[in-house]
Amino acid sequence: MESINKQELVRRTALQAQIHEVGVGMALDALLDQIQFAMEKGGKVTLKNFGVFEGQHKDAREVRSPRNGEMIPVEAKIVPHFKFASSFKKRVAEGRALGAA
Repeated sequence: MESINKQELVRRTALQAQIHEVGVGMALDALLDQIQFAMEKGGKVTLKNFGVFEGQHKDAREVRSPRNGEMIPVEAKIVPHFKFASSFKKRVAEGRALGAA
């Protein structure tokens, strides 16, 4: 099983696309910023054949403190969520490399 960090992802993408690593790194940073911005606003970003990033609203609630049993209020918030596309899950299950279809 292989793990890839951001630097290796940028290097491999630059090789595959035949463009400079600096440009790939800048594009990746911009892409991630835009996804984060959309999710902060409660929106979603859909990448066909990959998945959907979205910010899900969680209502305010009270939780019990395990330390003393007191009820503690938790504010409403938006939490990040990602759902893989069924085509992506199928490719991974079949062990096919991306771009091999």
